[in-house]
Amino acid sequence: MFTSGVVAGTPNGLIALFKPGPVMRASTLPEVLDLREVTDPPIHMSDASTRNRPGDHSTLAASCIPHARRNYVDVVEAFRKKVAFVLHTLRAVFHTDAQAKRLSLSPAERLLLHQKESGPRMKALQDWMARQFAEHTVEPHSGLGQAISYMQNHWEKLTLFLRAPGGPLDNNITERILKKAILQRKNELFYRTLNGARRRSVHDPDPHGRTPQDRAVSLPRFSAAPRGQGGARSGGLDALELHRSLCAPRRSVPNLRRTNSAA
Repeated sequence: MFTSGVVAGTPNGLIALFKPGPVMRASTLPEVLDLREVTDPPIHMSDASTRNRPGDHSTLAASCIPHARRNYVDVVEAFRKKVAFVLHTLRAVFHTDAQAKRLSLSPAERLLLHQKESGPRMKALQDWMARQFAEHTVEPHSGLGQAISYMQNHWEKLTLFLRAPGGPLDNNITERILKKAILQRKNELFYRTLNGARRRSVHDPDPHGRTPQDRAVSLPRFSAAPRGQGGARSGGLDALELHRSLCAPRRSVPNLRRTNSAA
């Protein structure tokens, strides 16, 4: 079983969409974008997987900086000094973003702050990567060389936050929310049929961590898909409206003890 996740920003908060199924589908994101009524291209943040393409829809594509950073962390023991420069540069960029959040800056104000503070840092990082190959100080096929190549190949998407208001630095929020869907998916493995597991999931997607503001819904357009050869209905897109804080305390589960009654 696989689970695709999409987190969409709305004026009323965030909405998380989950698509469970026996195979990974590249059409999940285009199906969601088909439902948009506005024509302005949205910011599309994801990793570099080909399954996350928006199809024929126009989007402002962004890539997750921590994904690119992870490639450097994996080779830090072999290239400590060179990797340290990259990590320090990216840390300063995230500090600037944290500053924008503390000051409650608008997307336009945040963009100006990043252009002033993070722009020169990212330009220095771009020049540094180019010099490593031009001066032959890094082998392109080494671990560090592959990390540099990955960042260079996705540079435009990694630096969208310097050009578009509201451009994110990472995809952490989607990955955190997706963990809840994966946990529920594991619980659904004990159901006899796929349709039974899906009905249970739509009825109560997260029985141990819900908040009063959460409201689960199912998008009927996809749940009405025709039955497959095996007679099982294909899973629809299930949506969960998330509380604004995204960190509401989990409800405590009572400690239940089994008691044996005497005959």
